[in-house]
Amino acid sequence: MWSLGLVLASCLLVCLHAQATIGNTTPTSRPTTITTTTSSSNNTTPVIPASWLQSMINVVESLRNSSSGHSSPGTLFADPGLTSLLSRSAQEILSVLARDPGLAHTLRHTVTLDPATQCAADLLALGAGLQQGDMWALQMLDAMGKPVSGILTGQLTFVGDYDECVSISHTNKSHTIQGQFCSLTLQAPAIMTKGQNQDLFLGVQPTLRVHVCLPRSCSETNIRALLAPTAKSLGTPIYAVTCQRRKDPSGDKRFLGVMITFAILTLFCVAGTAYGVYVDGRTDTRQNITPQQKVPAISNGHTNGGFLTEKEINTVDGGHVNGDLTNGNVMHIEGGLSEGVAANEVHVNGDLTNGNVMHMEGGLSEGVMANGGNSKTGGVTQNGTAATPDVKNSSTEGSVWRKVLLSFSVLRNGRKVLDCSHNKADIRCLHGIRVLSITWVVLGHCFVSFGQAQGNTNSTFIMLKHFSYMVLPAALLSVDTFFLLSGCLTSLLFLRSTSKSGVTISGMILYYVHRIWRLTPLYGGILAFYIGVSPYLKEGPYQDVAGVDAETNCRHYWYYNILYVNNVVGNKLQTMCVGWSWYLSNDMQFYVIAPICLIPWALKGRVRILGFVLAGGLILTHVISSGVISYTRELALFTRNTWDYMADIYFVPWCRVGPYAVGLLLGFVLHTTRCTYRMTKMSVFLGWTMATCVGLVLVYVLYDNVGDLTHGIEWSPSQYATYEALGKVVWAVCVAWVVFACCTGHGGYVNTVLSWRAWAPLSRLTYGVYLLHLIVVSTLAGNLKKPFYMDGWTGACFTIAVTVLSFLTAFTFSMLIEAPTLGLEKAVLGNIFHKKK
Repeated sequence: MWSLGLVLASCLLVCLHAQATIGNTTPTSRPTTITTTTSSSNNTTPVIPASWLQSMINVVESLRNSSSGHSSPGTLFADPGLTSLLSRSAQEILSVLARDPGLAHTLRHTVTLDPATQCAADLLALGAGLQQGDMWALQMLDAMGKPVSGILTGQLTFVGDYDECVSISHTNKSHTIQGQFCSLTLQAPAIMTKGQNQDLFLGVQPTLRVHVCLPRSCSETNIRALLAPTAKSLGTPIYAVTCQRRKDPSGDKRFLGVMITFAILTLFCVAGTAYGVYVDGRTDTRQNITPQQKVPAISNGHTNGGFLTEKEINTVDGGHVNGDLTNGNVMHIEGGLSEGVAANEVHVNGDLTNGNVMHMEGGLSEGVMANGGNSKTGGVTQNGTAATPDVKNSSTEGSVWRKVLLSFSVLRNGRKVLDCSHNKADIRCLHGIRVLSITWVVLGHCFVSFGQAQGNTNSTFIMLKHFSYMVLPAALLSVDTFFLLSGCLTSLLFLRSTSKSGVTISGMILYYVHRIWRLTPLYGGILAFYIGVSPYLKEGPYQDVAGVDAETNCRHYWYYNILYVNNVVGNKLQTMCVGWSWYLSNDMQFYVIAPICLIPWALKGRVRILGFVLAGGLILTHVISSGVISYTRELALFTRNTWDYMADIYFVPWCRVGPYAVGLLLGFVLHTTRCTYRMTKMSVFLGWTMATCVGLVLVYVLYDNVGDLTHGIEWSPSQYATYEALGKVVWAVCVAWVVFACCTGHGGYVNTVLSWRAWAPLSRLTYGVYLLHLIVVSTLAGNLKKPFYMDGWTGACFTIAVTVLSFLTAFTFSMLIEAPTLGLEKAVLGNIFHKKK
């Protein structure tokens, strides 16, 4: 029975006359044909077989019933276009056609019918075309999905030919029948999933998808109303009908608004680049400076916020820094002091942006300020940028508006982002950790984000039977690495900036304003691109598979994202826009509460104990909430409760704050030890041994749980709850050791690899890569014409392609939005501080 249903659903459902024809004819007989004779010709023209007319009446009757409420699918999916059919009963139509066969002939060619009747007429023409062997009708049948091998391994899509279907265009006089590619989602018959663990489907009833090619005049409602009764009678009810149509952005105001905005940004970049070239040439001519005399940029490699562009405006030891540490760059001043320089001798008016770092050593400001930055040390002045010197109060760059224009210079911003230089005081290992971690994130998402576009849906679970593939489920730990880095750098920069100037109200206001300014423009720009533009970058049977929320959730709930609360408000699985943005909301929420630990540490004395107690409380909150929720509700990955696990544990801040708190403690240790802590060889050996072993255990112990998902996960609720409660925090401690050992000179070859200079440019783009990589995945998946078959090598190749494309796209967005934002902040806030001075 189920096999008959599959055939009907894939190949014969559009031939609605089949049942009547089979019941009224023998294999050797031909159905009676109604003919008509025109006045202009004596030839008898075959019009339409009587059985086809009866089938058409059945079509009309089905549509009529679906509109009048006699059919449940029609009740649920009422089409206003069907109401016109209610004025004429099926028998009336039959009698009219019987009396006037010419009218039936006209029905095949008319363009004046309402949508529902036009659908019936086009289906009738399709049937006639198949009987007569017309090529366009045969192509439509050929483009239908058909059963394929591998059903028991998860191949639950009967694949059709998208390009063949949409290319069909048949004109009968004044009416054109065009092909439309649709996908029927039906309940998969039990025999298809026999012997498989239903938990593999994550609590969702396994579904069968059948591709069909039908006339474009038929809407999803028409198709569902026609096919639902037959499919239901065969025990495979239709869940959904989705038809793919070429999307026209011309009438989409969102698309037009986003494109106009990006066009304006592009014009600013062109103007800023041209003006920057003019300024650089004029400055070089005035000062007669050759390229060899220009001061090199010194890049560091950290961002406050893990991979996020978090920068601080700092007041250092009585000296003042009007500027910022941006896009992965650090002003390294040991203990808040410039080594060998009195604190009150240092004053910096400048912007340490995109790889430009001021490193104070021996009284010399060695580094460069961006866009006209200027440094002074004991009366000695050095001017420069990453590639060109700037002159303070220069007539070419003196005004705020000129600085705003220069902030859009692609050449200047590109030099800063791509700068690979560094100095020995930087925490250079953070570059490598950040890039490797974001690659791990991309790897994990590439293996699980194809959804319906993946043919062998069970392949990922089959691969988990191999011990080496445990890096896939363990990729969840990479996010905790970013939480650790975020907490560490937030703590380190805050303590450095307040080491002498103290905690002030204005400083705390800037602490929050600066964060929002740094994160939101790029976030908002990519969000707008995702909503307004990305849907039009995809064409194919899977164009909506990975991006449905772009047209639904994002257009209704985008403000949850901008307010950084989309992980805690509403029904998270139904209202979350850009599902992976939960990380940004968590990180912002942690940043907001971080001062409860940082302020006591900045005040020093016994009050510091309060900071340690509060940090410990955050870790304890993480451990208890994660363990208790997981155990009491039996929530875990790869079970029927997977989506509840994501909503109630994976997304929420109280179950993710532990690694961030560990990062806060790490930042405090790095600040107080000034990265000069010395350890014995035995201590170093034990530290590396424990961190390595524990880290590997956290990754590969998952094999004991998911090594054979055919029979479900192996761990009991208490075992999984224990891993959930402690795993993330312990992983953060292991990575914290790596950072601390490398920073203090005990990293050896590990530090050499992680501190490779080539990591620096990539590190500055990781924020954009995180925001963009799943848009790249959905775009690639949305343009597939056939299902994607996943295996180890294919997944690895796809991961490399997505990673490269994501970095290139992130660089583009950095030039358009992120880098100019840094210059705008410097132009506005830097000018305010300069006036105060």
